Amino acid sequence: MVMIMKHVLLIEPKQGEYDKLNVTIPLALLSVSRKIHKEYNVNILDQRIDRDFKDNLLRQLKNNPLCVGITSVTGNQINYVLDIVKLIKKSYPEMPIVLGGIHASLLPKQTLENKYIDFVVQGEGEVTFYELVKALDGDKNFKDIKG
Repeated sequence: MVMIMKHVLLIEPKQGEYDKLNVTIPLALLSVSRKIHKEYNVNILDQRIDRDFKDNLLRQLKNNPLCVGITSVTGNQINYVLDIVKLIKKSYPEMPIVLGGIHASLLPKQTLENKYIDFVVQGEGEVTFYELVKALDGDKNFKDIKG
């Protein structure tokens, strides 16, 4: 018997001119995936280095992930995030979009005012994102999730 694991898609968006100076591994996404990878397949797309990002994103979405998690700092990166979430919602309007990172932590209410963002993870996201994924998978109540 082959067990098929559900999966989660995580995205590191471009930052603009800064990408030309310094691209590091997506530590925030790796940190968030540390707890969930034991129960779910985790795929990470890094728009900063992926030359076929749009095609790869659409290919990943065809696999019907439980959600798409995106990290973002405040600033120019938000423009790339908005392009990504609009693309996702155009083809998959029911796909849950989760925004984490500094921007969502500092401005959670403003972030949720965007019609393309369904959830915000505030602060360190390892436990909160795991609990949110479990809730989306039907195993937990959203009201019990802190952060």
